Amino acid sequence: MPVASVVDLYFQFAHANDRVAMAEAGERDARRIVALVQARFQAGAEGRLALHEALQVREERAADLAALRQAATVLRERVRVLLDGASRSLARSIWPDRI
Repeated sequence: MPVASVVDLYFQFAHANDRVAMAEAGERDARRIVALVQARFQAGAEGRLALHEALQVREERAADLAALRQAATVLRERVRVLLDGASRSLARSIWPDRI
């Protein structure tokens, strides 16, 4: 496996982690907005439509976050497998009779 491929995959993984962090922040914000809209709804200052929309956005953010976490997990495993394979190849070249 060329080093460039490993480096490229590592940066894809790092980018995926950044996207997960941003999605976590978005999901947290959506939960806060739902709480605010629920309070306003109970006080009579918001209608059912606003509450429904806030709940829908929260669910969309949660689904997006789950998908991004899954993608990051797949990339992490690909990096791990590549690095594990690279370390075994290096070990075989150094100690061919032991591996």
